[in-house]
Amino acid sequence: MASCYVLIDYENVQPTSLEKFKKEGYQLRLFVGANQNKIPVDLAAQIQTFGRDAEYIRIEGSGKDALDFHIAYYMGRLSAEEPGSQFIVMSKDTGFDPLIGHLKASGIKVTRSASGQHATTKKPAAKASDNQTDDARLALILKHLHKAGKAKPGKRETLATALMSVFQNKLPKPTIDHLIELLFSKNIIAECNGKLAYQLNGKSPSTAKTPLPAVKKLIDAEQNEHISPALLYLHKAGNAKPASMKSLHSGLMSAFRKQLPSQTISAIINTLVEHNIVLNTGGKLLYQLSNAPAA
Repeated sequence: MASCYVLIDYENVQPTSLEKFKKEGYQLRLFVGANQNKIPVDLAAQIQTFGRDAEYIRIEGSGKDALDFHIAYYMGRLSAEEPGSQFIVMSKDTGFDPLIGHLKASGIKVTRSASGQHATTKKPAAKASDNQTDDARLALILKHLHKAGKAKPGKRETLATALMSVFQNKLPKPTIDHLIELLFSKNIIAECNGKLAYQLNGKSPSTAKTPLPAVKKLIDAEQNEHISPALLYLHKAGNAKPASMKSLHSGLMSAFRKQLPSQTISAIINTLVEHNIVLNTGGKLLYQLSNAPAA
């Protein structure tokens, strides 16, 4: 059964009231740093009212972004165990935003809020221009791409700009990103080395041997609880991403604080390679994080 969760980064935010979440039926996961030994009595009393719907998660050991990776792990795990669940990450850390954007694009309802007072995972009332179904929008997109002929957008960014124009700038960027992910999932477009290829006639794209799968297929992978924090690690690495398989393996070992066996790290890397997120070109690694917003 789908649930609603609020994941609190207690190292970053110390809430004074949880009444909003109690009224709206949320479950709590309070992530506490290794060096945090005290919780105010008033807050502890509020948490106690949630009963079994609240859980303290104490981070063992310390390290940069250690608590962030735990939150990313639990989001991945819970979204796999309880499809349709909704999440609020209560944190001031904007480093979560690329991962949150990635999860949203795959259909998972998640948002970040520094206070939780204005957070909501409920969809706003739809405007008249937003009443179209995904299928109706895809039909318009395909019509536009057919008309474009050889002048189709060559990059994801230019495709997004073109789609904004198709819908007269009435759709928000997350919706445009969602539609692009649908095009990937239906193998209508594929991406290789940053270049888009199209298959509008049932033929394989000319520039990509294996079309990239939908993000949701990655999120639903067996290693889901490990893939999400691995992507967060790559996003945060920026231009300092590992250049070789060996350094990527070492980097992920450190990201997971050496709590995963080497075989599991290798399985994570294999999944990233299979989904064309990591490309091994003559021993040098290239990254395609186009299925997730750039950090």
